[in-house]
Amino acid sequence: MSDSRAPSSGGPAEGLAKGERTRQKIIESACGLFLNIGYHGTSMRQIAQAAGIALGSIYNHFATKDEIFAAVLGRYHPWRQIPAAFEAARGETTDGLLHDAARRVVAAWSLHSDLVRLHSIEQVEFQGQHLPQLYEDTVAELTQVKGKGSATQGIPTALLVRVFFGLFFAYVASEQFARAALPIDLGQRPVDFFAETYLQGLLGPAKPVEIGLQEARPAEVKPTVPPSGRKWR
Repeated sequence: MSDSRAPSSGGPAEGLAKGERTRQKIIESACGLFLNIGYHGTSMRQIAQAAGIALGSIYNHFATKDEIFAAVLGRYHPWRQIPAAFEAARGETTDGLLHDAARRVVAAWSLHSDLVRLHSIEQVEFQGQHLPQLYEDTVAELTQVKGKGSATQGIPTALLVRVFFGLFFAYVASEQFARAALPIDLGQRPVDFFAETYLQGLLGPAKPVEIGLQEARPAEVKPTVPPSGRKWR
């Protein structure tokens, strides 16, 4: 998105009530401004002008600019792509479905790569205060997706979200900020390498860990046989 505009919200605007169309236009216009000049550099007047409405009308939908930014995050933050990726993912096995979901979510992030900057704005200008709610909303939506029937039903939703959040930060580091060649030959695009690493960590066999007050002597350490598959509790 080289012009730093928010993507279309999806769905025919004609099918929405006038008030909802106006609200949608405010969110979309504000997103483009936040990406282009930052949250603090954007005024309510600028948002109203970009949305094509009177300044007073914007307060019929949002009491403050912070409410608008929270709505922008709820619709456009890259984490919100995770449930949709799982809903569209296909695979006869857990491994296959997770890999397809990872490919889909990375493709969505790449298609609208400028939206990754929303996370930076949230971290820098808000110290991450909106992230807990964003996390809860993402978990709730993914829970609904899993409830429809999925090969990932045996994996806790919170763990799935955490793994794909990790994939997001790997994507940001490798695709958005680093861009330089990594010092080792990964044999594939960096984001694919990180996706494989995170998913294998999720799908690999469980490894029991003993926690004690005293360090066991080498002679006391007995090899364990990993179970055939990870059992989630």
